[in-house]
Amino acid sequence: MTESEDEEPLISGSGDGIEDASEETLKAWNTLLDGWTDYCTRPTELVKLARKGIPNSLRPTVWMRLGGLTEADIEDKYRHLYAESRLNECPHEQVIIWDLNRTFPGNEYFKEGNDGQQKLYRVCKSYAGYDQEVGYCQGLSFIVAVLLLHLEEDKAFALFSVIMQEYQSETCSRKDSRCCN
Repeated sequence: MTESEDEEPLISGSGDGIEDASEETLKAWNTLLDGWTDYCTRPTELVKLARKGIPNSLRPTVWMRLGGLTEADIEDKYRHLYAESRLNECPHEQVIIWDLNRTFPGNEYFKEGNDGQQKLYRVCKSYAGYDQEVGYCQGLSFIVAVLLLHLEEDKAFALFSVIMQEYQSETCSRKDSRCCN
């Protein structure tokens, strides 16, 4: 399949996505969120709605709840950890810096010198300082970048920490030292 000359190629990580959902879909999501008070259990309707897509405007809320995080968690634990770990020495700093320009280069937010790239650096460096056993693995910046497109910096750090603790892939686990450190 070839592209016609008047079609622009989709640039991975450009940030262009589906606009928000219909009023009906938003209403269904808001009803689900209003009733979702126990973050340790997932509502039965969640899978059905998620298969249709999570509206952009609700992604931060849904993602934080999927991670089991509350505002109190962010205030009480992760903001402190984030601030503290940013000060830690980071032996992975150079690898993180190399990854910055490779992470969604088609997205203006993550271009060199832009706010997104600076936040990406801080979150990756902080995580490497926070979880010194894992440190930093090449490519983790892509996960952090997606979170930063939808979440504030401290919330992205918190959710990334939960993802790494709860859902760590076998390609970058504490047992596979070839990938990490």
